[in-house]
Amino acid sequence: MDTATNPRILTMIWAPSETRTANFARQLNSPLYFIHYLLYNRPWIAPFKYIMQAGKTFQVLFKNHPRVVYVTSPPVFASMCVLVYCKLTGAQFVMDTHPPSLYSKRWGWSVPLVRFVSRFALMNVTDQERFKEMFEGWGAKSIVLENPPKTPQFKAVENTEHADKFKVAVVNTFAVDEPLDPVLEAAKQVPEAHFYITGDKGLAKPGVIENAPKNVTFTGYLRGDDYWNLLNNSRAVMVLTTYPYSLLGGAQDA
Repeated sequence: MDTATNPRILTMIWAPSETRTANFARQLNSPLYFIHYLLYNRPWIAPFKYIMQAGKTFQVLFKNHPRVVYVTSPPVFASMCVLVYCKLTGAQFVMDTHPPSLYSKRWGWSVPLVRFVSRFALMNVTDQERFKEMFEGWGAKSIVLENPPKTPQFKAVENTEHADKFKVAVVNTFAVDEPLDPVLEAAKQVPEAHFYITGDKGLAKPGVIENAPKNVTFTGYLRGDDYWNLLNNSRAVMVLTTYPYSLLGGAQDA
């Protein structure tokens, strides 16, 4: 949790970290709760951890008694827990819905639940006009809040590794919409360059890391100064997605 001075507003997300939500919490001068258990981004354990996270969510809400809750979705179950709290206490909530949960195959099953919950929200936040119109078509209030340009403050450290190479930072999380195979194939074609690919290596498909070209380094998931220094020391930054309406935020967060 981040300490703050406005206990009437509380911000939460079911994730170990998330820059957009943290930025809004800072602007709202709001306590921020990252509620998360077990491994991240592992669908097979989601039912178990969602039960644990729901319990923690109610504990946080009824302990702090906020009058307004800013909650990020997905998963929509976080917003559903907040909705229950608001119905019981008369509080209100704002739901910030990340667009992939509105059109990706992974989250398609949850769209009816998002539609239901959105109608009870004081406001629905999204980052694109097309999704604002979607919420309004459901009879819900919505506003567009884009990610502002970011100038990170970090301690610069020069990376002298592969100093003779053209360094390329590939912002990657091993998500289904991130085409990694073309990047690895391209690396084979340009041995004079060195590719640094981010992302939790535990999420990589079997054989991807072991069979990668020699001019590829998998960095693992980077945070804070480590991430910004990778970008700062690279000659090029690559961020790819196959989702048609996804905003590429590699310069915003990892």
